Amino acid sequence: MKPQELTFLNRSLLFNTKKFGQKLLNDDICIKLLKRITMKTNSTNRRMKVFLSAILLLMGLDTSAHDFEVGGIYYSITSKENKEVSVTYKDNSSSAFRNRYIGNIVIPSTVSHEGTTYSVTSIGKHAFHYCNSLTSVVIPESVVSIEDQAFQRCEGLTSITLGNGVNIIGERAFSYCTSLSSVEIPDGVTTIGLFAFQTCRSLTSLTVGKNVNSIGDRAFNGCNNLRLVSIDSDSIVSRDEQHIIKNIFGSHVERYIIGNNVTAIGRYAFSDCDSLITVVIPRNVTKIGSQAFSNCNSLESISVEQGNTHFDSRNNCNAIIHTESNTLLTGCKHTVIPSSVTCIGSYAFSGCTDLTSIEVPNSVTSIGSYAFSGCIGLTSFDVPNSVISIDSLAFSGCIGLTSFDIPNSVTSIGPGAFEGCKGLTSFNIPNSVISIGSHAFFDCSGLTSIEIPDGVTTIEKCTFYGCSALTSVKIPDSVTSIKSKAFYGCSSLIAIKIPERVDYLGYESFLGCSALTSVNIPDGINEIQEQTFAGCANLTCVNIPDGVTFIWPRAFYMCSKLTSITIPSSVMDILNESFCGCNSMLTITSLIEEPFDIAYDTFVNYDDRTSRSFDPNKTLYVPAGTKALYENRKGWKEFANIVEMEPTEAKTISDGTSAAEIIARYDVSGRSISKLQHGLNFLRMSDGTVKKVFVR
Repeated sequence: MKPQELTFLNRSLLFNTKKFGQKLLNDDICIKLLKRITMKTNSTNRRMKVFLSAILLLMGLDTSAHDFEVGGIYYSITSKENKEVSVTYKDNSSSAFRNRYIGNIVIPSTVSHEGTTYSVTSIGKHAFHYCNSLTSVVIPESVVSIEDQAFQRCEGLTSITLGNGVNIIGERAFSYCTSLSSVEIPDGVTTIGLFAFQTCRSLTSLTVGKNVNSIGDRAFNGCNNLRLVSIDSDSIVSRDEQHIIKNIFGSHVERYIIGNNVTAIGRYAFSDCDSLITVVIPRNVTKIGSQAFSNCNSLESISVEQGNTHFDSRNNCNAIIHTESNTLLTGCKHTVIPSSVTCIGSYAFSGCTDLTSIEVPNSVTSIGSYAFSGCIGLTSFDVPNSVISIDSLAFSGCIGLTSFDIPNSVTSIGPGAFEGCKGLTSFNIPNSVISIGSHAFFDCSGLTSIEIPDGVTTIEKCTFYGCSALTSVKIPDSVTSIKSKAFYGCSSLIAIKIPERVDYLGYESFLGCSALTSVNIPDGINEIQEQTFAGCANLTCVNIPDGVTFIWPRAFYMCSKLTSITIPSSVMDILNESFCGCNSMLTITSLIEEPFDIAYDTFVNYDDRTSRSFDPNKTLYVPAGTKALYENRKGWKEFANIVEMEPTEAKTISDGTSAAEIIARYDVSGRSISKLQHGLNFLRMSDGTVKKVFVR
């Protein structure tokens, strides 16, 4: 026999068998391979004789999984020195032993065999795998580990008793035990493995001992009827966000009994437990993390045990109150806020979808972040005149609110405070308010009008973003800055007066205000930011003040009804697509005496939002003596009509040298003006004539 053939056969044999100590040799495979070897080898080959002898010896060994059997239970010796055994199955594979264990099994703590007494210390891997007729098991205190898949798919198992000595429950140990209705995990257990109780569909109650510090991923996945969990593990309950209780036990649990061993409830610990009905905080809890019970929208009963020195449920208020600060931390739809409470804490009622109304006492001075966020059933809310601040996102997502009155005591409205309140149609902001945070009314699509009080100096980012029904806004003279996207998508806004003190307009601040017909840009503005007025499809006239140095990309993009524009001499750069899609703009007046290159698409028309072209009917008016300069500059030279205008001072028109007098003044868009402006003007004279006047 060739060496390479022998090597192949050796590998084949080793691949199809395991070392005999694991008792998984397959006799049929060994016999077939030996016949093949015999046919291909010479009997005089000493090396092969030795090899064949070894195989024959192995075949003579016992191939079952167990070492001995006592009382119908099979054991494997795991340590002769320590006299320890593991419960196992009978045959050479767990599948061959399906249904060999039946009925009620009581595993002894010790077992004797051939004069030696052994301690039963583990339930081996696959020991009861697929024993569908097994109904109950009692595991003694001598057992310290239940190995992987030990009871997997024991579908008839209704009861399991775990001894206090058990400290490890392996992966999938009880998975698919679909008749198991309750489990009590003793205090000795420290680890519950991955998928340990997966799809135990009949499991309704569970007790978790105090020393459990690790619960594997999806350990109780598919336990859809689990309703009651008693948990005394401080290690599990106190963890922040990485180990959210819902992700461990599922969303169907209605009640958690928290044991006295628990001293802290971590951040997010019970968040999104949307079936949770009852919560009792034990006396030893000294810490409750942020959002510990947020979005528990079925919560009906909350209480703190008597004797807790950090938290209380005074006057049977159905809430958790931080005793020292008088802050209400967690409430529910049945909460009655006591008159001693001074603050409604962050996330206190967050996600309480069945809350329709609540009375806030005059003792409350602040409403915390997300305090009523997502309370979609809330239709009205009376803020007492003791409240000073409404914090960020306090009422966000309260789509049932239709009106809201803020008392004169309030000085600040936090970022996103009313974000997504789509049903809100009117809102009264008192003069006491001096600060309105970003996104405060974001996506309040039903809001029709708003008056900003005099003390406010800044309209923050996205304050009125998406307020598509907003038709009018009154901005006080105190405002000096309008941040980016402040009025983005306010598609019903017809007119807006920007105070003269405003020296900053953020990018996209009026983007998509498609009903806006006119807008004044204050003299203090020195840059028109990117897409500031983009998509203002009904804008017919706009002034760009002296002092503006940059016009950023798409500043007036798709302002399709804008008929004319005057660019002051202070402008140093006009970036791409600034006036792209302004298809009605036929008159462009540039006061720039030393023109610079601009992009080809700065003034092009959009024909169907896919093709662009330069309208030959557009006329560019430029200062006298600069036509040749414009004709040689990129972008500007695309104009077919470039006209030089002689500068004219206003006094030469009205100095009395002509018999005709000025009776009306108009800008290039035909809008009546009180005085001449920079650029091209039209004067209607008393003799019926019209004069063009170009003012530098």
